[in-house]
Amino acid sequence: MVFHTTSYRILVENLTLQARIGILPEERTTPQRLCVSLRIASSVSRSVERRSFLCYKELVEEITDLISQGHIDLLEDLAERLATLCFARPQALSVWMRLSKPDALADAEAVGIETTFERKGGTP
Repeated sequence: MVFHTTSYRILVENLTLQARIGILPEERTTPQRLCVSLRIASSVSRSVERRSFLCYKELVEEITDLISQGHIDLLEDLAERLATLCFARPQALSVWMRLSKPDALADAEAVGIETTFERKGGTP
């Protein structure tokens, strides 16, 4: 079978980190679990050199570093910062993410947000 691939989706599912995130007083000082899931549409064909691929390991290291730097008020603020990290890579065309706090409410499995960001103009 002959086919042509023009893009891939890079997946990071339920990366679980300790974060100080939220506007409640206890969220400012006490770390809580934060789950990060990303789907990044990438404009790379397998025929291109491997170094042009988006490296999920490097991205996860940057995400971990960002979250460890200190308190963040809102999940929406974090989403924008994560999108900036993703779009620092020219291969990234769009980013879907889910950010959730599984320990925020006793009666809910998790609370959080989902959002999608697209590169302006649609191309790197």
